[in-house]
Amino acid sequence: MKFLSVDFVLTFLVASGYHATASNHSFNAERVVVGTSPSIPGPSSPYREFTLTLLSPIATLDYGADVAGVPTFEVDGLSGPAQIEVKYSEQFTGLLEPFSDGPSLFVSSLANSFQLGTFNITGLGRFSSDFIQGRQRWQIIRLLTNSTVRFRSVSFNSSVGAVQTKNLPGTFQSSNPLYNQIWELGARAASLACFDAGSQESTWKVDRAGTLVSSSIPSYSGSTYNFTDYDLEFDAKIVRGGFIWSMGYNFGIRSKGGILLNLPGNYPVEFTFLNTNKTLFPPSTITLAYGVNFEGVWYRISTIVRSGYLAVSLNQTQLFNVSLSDYYEGGSSISSSGAFGFGAWQDQSTYIRNVTARDSNTTLIYQNSMTNTTTPASIAPKRDRLVWLGDFVHTKRIIDSAVDWLALYHSNSTGLLDFSLFGTAFLGPTAGSAINTASVEAFQGMASVAAAVGDTQSYNKPRELLDRRPRLRHTSGSANNTQARRALSHLPSLKLGPGYRDSTKVLSFDPSANLSPNTNGFLPVLLQQKQAAPAGFLLENLWVAMLASQSSNSGASWEYVNQQSGPGLGQFTSVRHPWGGAATYALTNYIAGIRPLSFGYGTWVVDPAYVGFALDHVTGFLLRTVI
Repeated sequence: MKFLSVDFVLTFLVASGYHATASNHSFNAERVVVGTSPSIPGPSSPYREFTLTLLSPIATLDYGADVAGVPTFEVDGLSGPAQIEVKYSEQFTGLLEPFSDGPSLFVSSLANSFQLGTFNITGLGRFSSDFIQGRQRWQIIRLLTNSTVRFRSVSFNSSVGAVQTKNLPGTFQSSNPLYNQIWELGARAASLACFDAGSQESTWKVDRAGTLVSSSIPSYSGSTYNFTDYDLEFDAKIVRGGFIWSMGYNFGIRSKGGILLNLPGNYPVEFTFLNTNKTLFPPSTITLAYGVNFEGVWYRISTIVRSGYLAVSLNQTQLFNVSLSDYYEGGSSISSSGAFGFGAWQDQSTYIRNVTARDSNTTLIYQNSMTNTTTPASIAPKRDRLVWLGDFVHTKRIIDSAVDWLALYHSNSTGLLDFSLFGTAFLGPTAGSAINTASVEAFQGMASVAAAVGDTQSYNKPRELLDRRPRLRHTSGSANNTQARRALSHLPSLKLGPGYRDSTKVLSFDPSANLSPNTNGFLPVLLQQKQAAPAGFLLENLWVAMLASQSSNSGASWEYVNQQSGPGLGQFTSVRHPWGGAATYALTNYIAGIRPLSFGYGTWVVDPAYVGFALDHVTGFLLRTVI
């Protein structure tokens, strides 16, 4: 213990040799309330065994913070066969929406694309979903049948290991309880975005019969990204409900998802859930026929896409031939170029096999039996949880950039990364400071790791790129104090609501403008420059907003915050996003003041920012792993 001033005490502990161990772990509901509508369980409603009946058909469960895993239920009382609908949401208000805070149509993933799922219960015991639910704090179970079901336990079999911030090797505690909770936000968001190899099972089940696709938006073949004017053919056998297929997907940032088609069956009673949305997908509609039983029968489907039109045939009988110009609602016209993919709507399941594609000259350009392969997909708790540098710039200690890929777009003439080939870059020009300053920090991290483990080859590549790059990023230590202060002097003009605008192009009088904890993550620079007032403003406004409401508090850092201190994109907001985690390492590195001087905290400095934050004490515990 070291006394730094009369009214401030810092405790700094370092441990060596810690090894995290993977183990099966379950997230258990902390509270539950049963009634006729979704309701937030109060402190006096701890989890207990509960029963659903026709008079009290809805149970609302609170897990206390965001969790991820396979839904699991244990039933110890049942009056007869029953069906239940289960809904999941990060924000409580999502439970009040028809599709909760989903579906997640942004990108396919190794998880259920829908925040809804329906289950048949035919006996006592333990049963689980076939799919991971990637992000939720809240859950409701709604009884659909005139029966009685008693639940002994409801939980998620974790897909991300044991995520408890109190058990992490690094901790932060201070005399300000809000700072302690803010630190935990980033720690939980980063932890939930990490997982062990082999822990995420494929949503596609492949066997000799074909590939079973269920409850997931289309996954696309990367081999078909440049297809245009082609004929797609495949066999399909509906198991339940129907399926989706897509064409013209361009793999672009914020892609619109291509041309989507859904073929429902005729919903035979024995294969159909009671809550099936027959208004959204009327039975047998794409066939323009009545009474055809699609379930359990193989059909050959042909889709012809040409510039300007789309035609679909079933068993060599044309169903329609339409002009694509009749179907878009403004903006650019619908493109017929791009990849194809297969998926299924909520609770739908279908086998796909014998996929072929031919160009306009009938030359075979793609073939896949779909009986021994599958299409890989990303792990996406919510939408864009791909390994994008922008998402992980604040968690670079965990994940750094793909150096070899980035090197392909390095310009020898300018010394900059240049993404002009892609036509767009996140938050700025295609060869601008946003992608270049972030890459500098990533390269530095990669070089440090490679040097520490003695990997010369892996060290040389990022080091070479760094040596040829202008030094642009303040938080990397590249800028001098004068440059940093000059940049920070413009902050007052950017102040907006609980934080700062991304750009002067964002109008200060626009009430719809959102604030990004990612770009407000210059917080460490403020602390480096001993500017306690604006740093405290961000901590106690932008980050405190993530804690203020029980309805939207996920226990993790958010993607966007609006000017009213709520989730910036409504239900679409990811309230469990690592790019909002800058406050976590800022508190450790600058409030507690524990910063490494060499890789892995082999040596370190203790320099706490104990002036200007009204703190009586700070306790920091850090892990130093022996490599």
